[in-house]
Amino acid sequence: MIGYLFLSSTTLNDSPAIQIDYIFVDYEYRKKSLDEIGKISISKYLILHAIKITKEIKELIGVKYLTLYPDKENQKLIERYREFGFILLKNSWLFVKI
Repeated sequence: MIGYLFLSSTTLNDSPAIQIDYIFVDYEYRKKSLDEIGKISISKYLILHAIKITKEIKELIGVKYLTLYPDKENQKLIERYREFGFILLKNSWLFVKI
């Protein structure tokens, strides 16, 4: 086990969405990359995997967004999500249109 990704269904602006409930990377693997996943960090892999899953679900039920609620105090983390195209909403939620 190197990490966990938990997703659930939700709505954003009355449109179906997938929500990242929890991302966890084992302390031993933080800030490390693995050849098996293309030499990227585990956290980046998990975020990209969440985007991939959301795109697959979009084909089935028309999901429009991937959302998450980051730790508001961790600006570094928020900036990391913004690198993936996430946009900050007024209530501290982040979303990316799929």
